Amino acid sequence: MNTYLSALLCLILGTSSFLCAEGKLDVGAVYLHLDVLQSGKVIDELDMKGERFDLTHHICAGFLLKGAFMHTTTGGKFQYGSVGLGYYIPLGDCFVCIPSGGYSYSRLKSKIDLPYGETL
Repeated sequence: MNTYLSALLCLILGTSSFLCAEGKLDVGAVYLHLDVLQSGKVIDELDMKGERFDLTHHICAGFLLKGAFMHTTTGGKFQYGSVGLGYYIPLGDCFVCIPSGGYSYSRLKSKIDLPYGETL
C-alpha cells in the first residue's frame, strides 16, 4: 500500500517549472520501482523516492544546453546526471522539436539480502 501511495503523491505533486526567456528549470519528485531478477524470477523489489531537476538553457541562435539530475536515497541509492547540446526547431505555432545529443551517467547502489547458501 505504501508503494502505491508514494507513486500517487508523485503524480499529484507534479513538478515546479520555472520559465524565462533564456530557458526553463523543472524541479520535481521522482519515484522509482526496481525489480531485482535472478533467473527470470523477482527476488527483491526496491522502491526509491527522491528528487529530479531538468534544465534547458538557450545559448545562441537556436542552440540549447540541456542538463538533468536525479537523486534517490530511500530503499537504495540511485544517481543520474546528463548534459547535452540541442537545437530548437519550431513546428507550427504549438509544437517544437529539440533533437539533442550528449553524455549521461548513472549509478545504482543497493543492498540485497539473499537466503543463506545462494549466490547471484
